[in-house]
Amino acid sequence: PRLRANYERIRQAFAGLDAHIHYSAKANGNLAVLTALINAGAGIDAVSGGEIHRALAAGADPVRIVFAGVGKTVPELRYALRVGVGWINVENVAELDHIDALALETGRESVRVALRLNPDVAASTHPHIATGHGGAKFGLAAPIVAEVLAQTSRWPRITLAGIHVHIGSQLGDVDATRRAVQAALDLIAPYPHIRTVNIVGGLP
Repeated sequence: PRLRANYERIRQAFAGLDAHIHYSAKANGNLAVLTALINAGAGIDAVSGGEIHRALAAGADPVRIVFAGVGKTVPELRYALRVGVGWINVENVAELDHIDALALETGRESVRVALRLNPDVAASTHPHIATGHGGAKFGLAAPIVAEVLAQTSRWPRITLAGIHVHIGSQLGDVDATRRAVQAALDLIAPYPHIRTVNIVGGLP
């Protein structure tokens, strides 16, 4: 009941918007937990091939799975494409090259991707779990995102359709997240084909 109540609170907070809520399987990959949330309407955020497998075992529609994370391996990316995950959040340019090549190998005509922006925003949380400041190793700086968006033809089997923002965990207020989202919106303003902002962050 507590899981479903928490999910419902988040769903109600975004009522009236075209919002899709995904549960981060790394928080608790228990199949009963995943199944309960999937049955309540949640998608799944996975950071490994194993988490994708568990999400599918729990009944997730692969289209409702987002594959995120900094340590994706080529075999995991291949698996994600073969099962048909809905989104891949990309951390660096080399990952785009891998996905494009794997899409050709696996017969995928188009793979929907969100670029992870490092918005250079410091979250009000423990420094070890703040991931959106300028010194963090995570994501792409704004100039690199703009550079990628200017040369999309380099990856013919990738559809760059979203921007991904994750500034940290244990976020007790929304101020830093709001600033990060605004930075993302400003960056993608010239690109009308980017219609999705993937907002991530752990709530205490």
